[in-house]
Amino acid sequence: QKTNHSIHYSPAPLFCVSTPPHFHFAMSRSRAAARAASSLLPRRATFANLTLPSRPAALLRNHSSSPAPSRRPLDRTGPSLADFIRGGAPPPPEPLGVAPTPQSSAGGTFHLTTHGCQMNESDTEIIRSVLLSAGMAEAPDENSADVVLTNTCAIRDGAEKKIWRRLEKLRASGSAATGDRTEDSGVGRKKIIGVLGCMASRIKEGLLDPEHGADLVVGPDGYRKLPKMLSDLWDGDAAAADGDLDPLAAAHVILDGRETYDDLVPVPSPSRVGGVGRFVSVMRGCNNMCSYCIVPFTRGRERSRTLAGVVEEVRRLSDEGVKEVVLLG
Repeated sequence: QKTNHSIHYSPAPLFCVSTPPHFHFAMSRSRAAARAASSLLPRRATFANLTLPSRPAALLRNHSSSPAPSRRPLDRTGPSLADFIRGGAPPPPEPLGVAPTPQSSAGGTFHLTTHGCQMNESDTEIIRSVLLSAGMAEAPDENSADVVLTNTCAIRDGAEKKIWRRLEKLRASGSAATGDRTEDSGVGRKKIIGVLGCMASRIKEGLLDPEHGADLVVGPDGYRKLPKMLSDLWDGDAAAADGDLDPLAAAHVILDGRETYDDLVPVPSPSRVGGVGRFVSVMRGCNNMCSYCIVPFTRGRERSRTLAGVVEEVRRLSDEGVKEVVLLG
């Protein structure tokens, strides 16, 4: 075999005859056919008239002589790993978007039911925190509660149908006093049925119609006002001249682009206390405005919690023995 512009062949049963760089000649499997075929080719081929393609200049360039690309310097002003582990120094607190609202002492008992997504589960923990801070106690069931609250979902029609059926059931069982709003829950207070969350934000004051049976309607950004609204309902301040509920006093569905509940400590349901997993909300609302989604219209514009608030909540959950944290947004 010769390597400089030579024809390569072999007496092996299967081989390839080639003349670099472009000529290939496949020989037969039999030895006799291979010898016959090789006799037709010159032993040495010359390529005086063959012009080989030249290598591009870019391939011949000495890359070592080209300057190294410049790298953007790293931003070292943000938090380090020590800020996210237990015992690390937390970053300085950032100003909260909304100042805490003084809570009225509503008293009484409440029962919470949640429908919908994990964000609603997280919001229910915020609602529970607000009501417990106002001096209320959580009842084990809706029959023994002064206030029956349902945190609702409006992402699909089927989710709302569940709430309509629930309201109908409450009216039928006497939990919601539709025709007679002086019905007592057995402890000297009028039983109040409240609709909270996304469905309240979508339908608004329409839920206060007697046919629906709701006494209280509060959207996702109005949970701080629940104790004051309940106190007004019990004191009769929310009644209009005709004896019906005043929508301005019994409903709060205004979307607040600053509210994040960052200063509140969520309180889980008794069934989740001691569990290994919890939800932590890091943002609220959405700016994507997808054509099929109602979230921007029921939860408002996107806004984030402060980093200090999220880290502090995760650290507190870790101290309580929680092993898994799901960040929601």
